[in-house]
Amino acid sequence: MNFNVKANANGWIDGSVGNTRFQAKVYSVGSKFGINNGRISKLMLWQRPINGGSNVIANYDRGWDKAPATQEHKVLLQAVIRYLESIPPWTAAVEKGADTIENPFFNKRCRASGACRCNY
Repeated sequence: MNFNVKANANGWIDGSVGNTRFQAKVYSVGSKFGINNGRISKLMLWQRPINGGSNVIANYDRGWDKAPATQEHKVLLQAVIRYLESIPPWTAAVEKGADTIENPFFNKRCRASGACRCNY
């Protein structure tokens, strides 16, 4: 799968894979509020239909508000979760008050108040 992501310094990640978009809050460490006790505490996946609007596939906000309904969506959700959990916890430097951070995932330096972008 080909991921296109924008990671903000505060742990929010906006991205897409195919025609599906996602937004997630990913922390440096896992917690009981995360998906499967992991680092993702919030995650929304949606698709934009050709005629406009949006179709929410799944929504997790410290618990499942909407689980994926089809097998295709379940597979897609698992791929996004694996991808997000694989991102190194580089936001820890920002949480400690750094002005800039060395972002090993994106292979660049980023302003703590800005964002880093990467295409995969």
